[in-house]
Amino acid sequence: MFNDKTAKPVSTNSTLSQIRDENIGLKMNKDRILRPKQTKEVVQLSMATMYRLAKDEDSTFPKPIKLSEHASGWLESEIYAWLEERIAERDEEVV
Repeated sequence: MFNDKTAKPVSTNSTLSQIRDENIGLKMNKDRILRPKQTKEVVQLSMATMYRLAKDEDSTFPKPIKLSEHASGWLESEIYAWLEERIAERDEEVV
């Protein structure tokens, strides 16, 4: 098997992510999508609160990504950035 972009042989033992990394055309942001239950575990909020915050125009909580008619998720990096903002706000109040 060869990488079409570089004509470099691709090992049959390569993982899909390794093949994608070698294929410049398929290279994507490696940000994971967290489904609602995973997001809930990270932020420790109820799903109703997460969706309410995401819908609120004044909230900085990230908006979910619609994956299909009945599925959505959040970018992991956006969730952790939101948490870091909460930590920074807390630290500013203490100082």
